[in-house]
Amino acid sequence: MGGNRVFKMTYPNAIIICHKDAITSLNKFVIPNFKAEPQASKDLIAVYAKAIKTAIKADSTRLTVYERETRYPETLRDLQYFVNNFSGTKFSYQAPDITFGDSLTLNMVTDTVKIFHPGWGHSPDDAMVYIPAQNILVTRDIVVHPLPYAFNTVHNDWINILKRI
Repeated sequence: MGGNRVFKMTYPNAIIICHKDAITSLNKFVIPNFKAEPQASKDLIAVYAKAIKTAIKADSTRLTVYERETRYPETLRDLQYFVNNFSGTKFSYQAPDITFGDSLTLNMVTDTVKIFHPGWGHSPDDAMVYIPAQNILVTRDIVVHPLPYAFNTVHNDWINILKRI
């Protein structure tokens, strides 16, 4: 959701479409995160650097070997790259052009595109895109390889969505 502006900058005629419940997430998480940068990333850099140096996490538990040698240093590099390369960029929110509830059908020049809300699997604003003529289903983060996002999920609904797929 935070990358909508880039799509509009790159493809000015692009139409940003999202489920109506995504607006809540945008207002609650994305916009405040934009406003908190780059200081929030600088604060995280300090936390990760201290953890690597002391081998102790912010919650006072010990880092595993994997965390100390791989995960934390990689995260630290990513955060530093972000601060070095994007801290001068003025982030701005790009609102969606269209929102939908249960479904939206677009009749394009060569194909019909069906966008629908399958229910709350990974998040309340889950959406899928189906192109029947091409037998293509874009599941977003309902189906992710190799490991699904198990945060913010409604597990029974997610299982039912996967069965329907």
